[in-house]
Formats: sequence, structure tokens, C-alpha cells
Amino acid sequence: VVQIMQYSGIIVEQIEPIIYVESGSDFTMEYRIINTGNHVDRFLFEFLYDSRVQLENEGFHISIPMRSVELYSGGVAMVRAIVRAPSDGSDWPINSKGVHEMTFTAEISVQSDFSCSYEATGCNTVSVIQTITVYEEASEPEKIISGTSEDQTLIYAGSGGAILLLLILFVAMKKRK
Repeated sequence: VVQIMQYSGIIVEQIEPIIYVESGSDFTMEYRIINTGNHVDRFLFEFLYDSRVQLENEGFHISIPMRSVELYSGGVAMVRAIVRAPSDGSDWPINSKGVHEMTFTAEISVQSDFSCSYEATGCNTVSVIQTITVYEEASEPEKIISGTSEDQTLIYAGSGGAILLLLILFVAMKKRK
């Protein structure tokens, strides 16, 4: 008599590891889950609690339409999180292109339901880290103040010219006296 014990196995692949989105826009985070165990298993998909709380505190809105999926051995499924980026990035630093930009990370986990119930080693969980960079166009005054305006050369040249004119005017007035 041969008894083959069931075991769990998970592979999680990010479809787009780095996401670059505009503030206030909706986007989808997609993951491919592969059952590498030797029998059917249910996989639970979620954001880790601390990661989700941090993102929501920053203004993200997260929706996970399908929180679990059942797969046979070798089965593959796509799971998604629908996310809305924060709508206001005006407090974020301005990058060299004159854009407010902030990078966030989200930690997503996939857990084997079978392993939590039957394996002595405990829950088999795989986590992946998603990088999300959100940008928002800066206003022209912000670009000028930060020194990232496309008209920066014109501003510096104009300022230098005005200082030079004042210096010439000052020297001319001094010679008159």
C-alpha cells in the first residue's frame, strides 16, 4: 500500500513589478499564482495588514475583487487588485523633471489554505513587494522655486542681466560725482 501525502506549493509572479501612475488615477496590480503542490489547493490573496494600512493612510483606495482561488496541481490563475492612487501629491518632493513624485511599496501575500490546516510546518505563504510611483504635475511657480523649470536658463540669464545693468548704472553714477 502506497500513500502519497499531499503537500502545498506556490509560485507568485508579478505582471508589472514597478508601476508608474498619475495621482488620482485608477490602476490594476496583477499577479499570476501557480499551484506547485501535488493536489487541489485554495490560495488566499491579500495585502499584508501593515502595508495596506500604510497605503490607505497615504490616500490609496484598494479593492480586491477575488480574495481566493482554487487551483489543481499545476494550475495557474490571475488575481488582481484595483487601486486608486492618492489624488493630491502637491506636498511630495519635485523631481528633476518638475513633477511631484513619491514612491510607495505594497506587500502582497498568497497563502496556501491546505498548508495552514494540514502541514506541520504551518502556513505556506509567499509574499511579493510591489513598487508604485505616483506623480503629479507641479505648477510653474513650484517649478521655478525648485529650479526645475524648462525656462530656468532664461530666468538665470535675465537675473544675471539685471544685476549687470545695476552694476553698470552704479559705476556710471559713481563716475558722475
